[in-house]
Amino acid sequence: MELTGKLKVRREAYGIKVHGRLEMPFEARRKSLPGEVLRGGDLVTTSEGRVFEIVALPEKLLQIEAPNLARLAWHLGSLHVPMQVGQGYLRIPWAPGADEFARQLGARVSEVEEPFEPEVAAHAHEHHHDHDHGHEHH
Repeated sequence: MELTGKLKVRREAYGIKVHGRLEMPFEARRKSLPGEVLRGGDLVTTSEGRVFEIVALPEKLLQIEAPNLARLAWHLGSLHVPMQVGQGYLRIPWAPGADEFARQLGARVSEVEEPFEPEVAAHAHEHHHDHDHGHEHH
């Protein structure tokens, strides 16, 4: 089954029949449709003409809390780390050393298992590394 599109309307708007749910982690939701990042609750169409609801699977994440979250977000963003911004916290994918990096910047870090719904920049694009767009990649 191949995903072919994301519906831009709510299920209730047209009484859309949903054939099932597709449970996916963030990376799969990010890569499933070119130019789209699927979110929990989104409705997608398949090559068979069916409609499915996307369910964001819980994932192992680091939850970061600190007095200066903006500073931490800036540092993580400069490393191109995807992050979910919540009320008083940031969540990032678990990665070796990420917790220690955040602690060195004065953060409290805990592991959580939650659906990951990171921010997606309005100018989001794939990096192919064959062009210059004003910043270095590490």
